Amino acid sequence: MLLVVDGGELLLPAVALLVVELLRAAPGLRVLATSREAVRVAGEFVYPVAPLPVPVANRRLSAAGSLRYPAVALFVERASAVNAEFVVDDDNAALVAGLCQRLDGLPLAIELAAVRVRSLSLAQIAQRLDDRFELLTTGNRAGLARHQTLRAAVDWSFELCSKSERVLWMRAVVFAGGFDLAAAERVCGADGLAGGELVVALDGLVAKSVLLATDGVEGRRYRLLDTLSLYGLERLRRPIGDHGCVGVGTERFHADWFGPGQARWSERMRGELANLRAALGWCLSTAGETRAGLRLAGALHYLWYACGQGREGRLWLERLLAADPHPSRDRIRAQRAHLRLLLMQGEHAAAAELAGEFLLRATRFDDAALMSDALIILGYDRLYAGDPATAIGLLQQAVARAIDRGPVARAVDRGAVHPQVAYAKVALAVGFFVQGDPVRAGDLLEQSRAICRAHGDQWYLSQIQMVSAQYATDLTLAAAYARESLKIQQALSDPLGTLGALEIMARIAGADHDHRRAARLLGAADQQRHTVGGSPYDSEPLLSRQQTTTAARAALGDAAFDAEFQRGYQLTVGHDPRTSQPTTPTTRHA
Repeated sequence: MLLVVDGGELLLPAVALLVVELLRAAPGLRVLATSREAVRVAGEFVYPVAPLPVPVANRRLSAAGSLRYPAVALFVERASAVNAEFVVDDDNAALVAGLCQRLDGLPLAIELAAVRVRSLSLAQIAQRLDDRFELLTTGNRAGLARHQTLRAAVDWSFELCSKSERVLWMRAVVFAGGFDLAAAERVCGADGLAGGELVVALDGLVAKSVLLATDGVEGRRYRLLDTLSLYGLERLRRPIGDHGCVGVGTERFHADWFGPGQARWSERMRGELANLRAALGWCLSTAGETRAGLRLAGALHYLWYACGQGREGRLWLERLLAADPHPSRDRIRAQRAHLRLLLMQGEHAAAAELAGEFLLRATRFDDAALMSDALIILGYDRLYAGDPATAIGLLQQAVARAIDRGPVARAVDRGAVHPQVAYAKVALAVGFFVQGDPVRAGDLLEQSRAICRAHGDQWYLSQIQMVSAQYATDLTLAAAYARESLKIQQALSDPLGTLGALEIMARIAGADHDHRRAARLLGAADQQRHTVGGSPYDSEPLLSRQQTTTAARAALGDAAFDAEFQRGYQLTVGHDPRTSQPTTPTTRHA
């Protein structure tokens, strides 16, 4: 016999006792129980019922393609029932998909939204979803009270929670893109949620499907559906903008980057982007908090220019620097990140214009690592201007500053070699290459390579291999350096490094008279350029793509060159997050 127990969350303790007694008396009995949480008796198998599948955000869909998603199909079915003229077509399919995404695929929310098609357009419904608890209020009169409105349904879930679960629900709304246990303990674990109580509350919210749990880079990650997050914010009834989450992991990320954990950190911090955006936005919009925003944005400088977030990082940094013009150590660290992004995006003149003031500020605060950065930027500017002699003088000063950073910094690092030393020596090596002294340049690269390998670093090593490939006179050796650099960059999902490696590989292919491959690689690099927002490799002395482009176009003709270039532009470059192993379709197919 099959016994169905529906809505068991009403009387879970009694349901559990009943089920145990019945199963003991009738061993052949099977019980199917529906509930907001598990019955929790021996022999129970739990089958979570997920929200309805929704289309991937920002993906263009046809009407037929959108109807393959159950959430869209439900919306269209209910909307057609209240408005016979409603149809989904290629023009409105994206709007319908967007509505279903924002409603988290929740069937009740989708049904209530579809009813509004009777009086509102799709765009009007979408504009009002931030106030969805007032909008979605017309349910089935014959249905249960908790199914009449979206608020009633979520109220029902909230009332089923314990006090500590409700507190955690409301506090968790500060996370815009999910969180892990460490972040929950740091941000939410106070005033009633101390010690093990938070873990119990977390488990309870997962059991009640209020929090969705998935496997992350370092254990389980949790997130609230958008609808439940809005509800928690409403119940909180006060502005939430506790920037306690600002410090979660960011300082450790900055300190640990130079080492063997870079791929793990890259994936983890990109997974925290939504939370970081929320924290930075709050710092900008809240009086007295711009300094905290500067500290956060500056501490994230490796995320901005080594993990593929250069465009966004520059936006946040420029807004925060404008909002807090007062001199401080936090400000000059944010300035350092901003200047590196300018240099990364090919705006070396603008970077040099600001670097003089930056150097004065770094000197005033006696921060030798930041002074070294300023001297590197000024040195690169002289290289671009065709003055390698002056550039080398500046870059030699940069190396000296990086090595001798003062007794306090040396004591903190306990004699360790600072990553700035490797960075500065690579810049000086470029200067010697441009001046025509490959021996001294090669020695500097080897010293930097040894520093990176001793510390298990990959990202700086990829920069070294890229420079080595760029100036190697043996094409086979140059290609090997470039491939190693590309492999590292893909594992770290760094579009700037990938761009540089592809540009160099294109130059090597052109030098080897393989102009079709050169054109394809140029196309693949161009796709990365749009991601980065510019490139330092577009002009001498770093790398000029123009000579490679001109030679390939002359050898192939305009039509063939454009076809190969476009073919390269369509190729993908990435890595497989399931295995952390790089995939190289660009190099394989190009």
